[in-house]
Amino acid sequence: MNDQSPNQYTILFENDPVFATAPAQIVRIVLPLETAADAGSFRLGGFGFANLNFEVPEGQSTYTTTLDLTDTLGVIVRVTAGLDVVAQEAFWLFESLDAQTGLAPQDALAGFLPVNDSTKIGEGYVNLLLAPGSTSGSLGQLSATADIFFDDNEAIVTNTWVNAVDGILPASQIDSLTVGEADSLWVYTTASDSGSGLAAYDVYYALSGEPLQLLARGLADGSPIPLTDYLSDTTYCFTSQAIDSAGNREAFDSTRLVCFRT
Repeated sequence: MNDQSPNQYTILFENDPVFATAPAQIVRIVLPLETAADAGSFRLGGFGFANLNFEVPEGQSTYTTTLDLTDTLGVIVRVTAGLDVVAQEAFWLFESLDAQTGLAPQDALAGFLPVNDSTKIGEGYVNLLLAPGSTSGSLGQLSATADIFFDDNEAIVTNTWVNAVDGILPASQIDSLTVGEADSLWVYTTASDSGSGLAAYDVYYALSGEPLQLLARGLADGSPIPLTDYLSDTTYCFTSQAIDSAGNREAFDSTRLVCFRT
């Protein structure tokens, strides 16, 4: 991943029948943010449980809602999620409420997350977006490990997910121009990337004083590019832009031109 775009993460949880004998009434998820993460980029995504899916409005870093699921699960579910800026951790809290009292159910068998079975009714998930902090000009990594609490039990620690972060921009250039047979002008280029690796590069051209236009897109092998039926006694100018495998794009500079007069 690059150090500019947020990456989507999904945290999965399950009321495991190996350990559980009753529906979970409360599930709390805590995701500590590494210092390498950009806390300001944190955004909530959708969530789901018991084969139900719910959307969160785009761009939210905090969210609270109450879901009346008495017809399907027998309880109301209060959902609270957000970012604790002081503790530097994201959190999600799912609470079962009695439809009559608005309080925690007295019935131990009343809860929003049933014991899991082959229908996956005891599974849930939360989605989030998070970008790394700037690693401009270097390589880094961003890892994530969450703690999941079921009712009053000790935390279940998820596996650790690690993303390599590439803050190195790719580079490309126009090397030379030659006149070939059949009225073709051949453009020779090179491009490279020392981070995640070069994905491709594009080449643009313009007649002197005119706007740039695309000559070739998605190049990768360094083969010369033909410009056929070019005009004689005319100045042609060329530039290029590279993109790497992490999505980093070389800064496009329309003044960085290599020109050739036919």
